[in-house]
Amino acid sequence: MGVILRFLLADDHILVREGLKKFIERKFKDAVVIESGSLNETLGKLAKPPKFDLVLLDLIMPGMQGYPSIEAVCKAAAPTPVTMLSGEDLTKKDISEAFSFGAMGFFPKAMDSDRLKGAIELVLNGDKYIPPLVLSSPTSQETEYACSLSRREKEALEFLVEGLSNREIAQRLGLAEPTVKMHVKNLYRKMGVSSRPQAVAKFLGRG
Repeated sequence: MGVILRFLLADDHILVREGLKKFIERKFKDAVVIESGSLNETLGKLAKPPKFDLVLLDLIMPGMQGYPSIEAVCKAAAPTPVTMLSGEDLTKKDISEAFSFGAMGFFPKAMDSDRLKGAIELVLNGDKYIPPLVLSSPTSQETEYACSLSRREKEALEFLVEGLSNREIAQRLGLAEPTVKMHVKNLYRKMGVSSRPQAVAKFLGRG
């Protein structure tokens, strides 16, 4: 038997839970999925041993009241990472605020299965996951640099935010890795940053 991964799936929609539970059990060997349907039930399950490896938290379910609820779950779950589930489109500011309260990922319910599996693996490995966000409508903070980025540079930036390496970006875009490195170097210059974390932070309005 492999390493058992324990997931807490918090969502008040039974059909959503059933679908995600089957997906997790199919994609992650020996996974154990515990379900909850409200904030209070979620906090109660987090208060009891054993610890979970990942919490998937629906942002709209009974008891949830925005950022304070996210923070409460993150504190109760610590050091277990908490990721947000939502069927609604969130702005980069919304996501950035949620991350500041302790969230480690944002999983749109419209994600395809391969990307969701990769996102879960990323968070389980200690990284954050943010889905690719559209740069075509930049915020006021981003307007100056976003308008100067080429199409390839925008695509590279989206994948940087998603947590992909240069090699993985090259595979996604069908480009040579040195070409991706060139695009990344150029977008750093245009954004006025010198590293991947700085680029991601600036993109999210935290830089």
